[in-house]
Amino acid sequence: MEQSILNVINEIIYFPFEILIGILVILLFLHAFLSFSIKTIADKKQIKNSWISFLPIFNTFIIGNIAFKKRIMSYALLVFSLLSTIYLIDVYNTFHFIFTLIVVFLSIILYFTALYNIYKMFCKKYVLLFIFTVITFGLISPIVFLCIRNNEYIDRS
Repeated sequence: MEQSILNVINEIIYFPFEILIGILVILLFLHAFLSFSIKTIADKKQIKNSWISFLPIFNTFIIGNIAFKKRIMSYALLVFSLLSTIYLIDVYNTFHFIFTLIVVFLSIILYFTALYNIYKMFCKKYVLLFIFTVITFGLISPIVFLCIRNNEYIDRS
């Protein structure tokens, strides 16, 4: 009897950790797919230091370099991604709540704009891919990047 109670308690304690480890493994694979694909596309566009795409958060700088002609937009995307990450960690501070919402909103807008531009550069059905990316809140973007990484550049200007 005592042994079965201990087994139930162990399962209750370890189950959330098993779920968390599973989620972390999935996120690690998605990050690897995204980073590899970004590096491949950046090498095609002859962007220097494409290895930065393997660093979390800083890969947004390479995404910005691929997507935007103006370098300032790459830095803006990186800064807003960094700020939104920092402020989301401290989201319970009510003083910064409105500022956090503004920074996160601008970061999301810049990131989705960059994704749209990259899809437009490397895919014929870029609008459909972008709609799916928005509907899935960007979770499908590593798979899309993996699929379009070997496509030829499409000049639409």
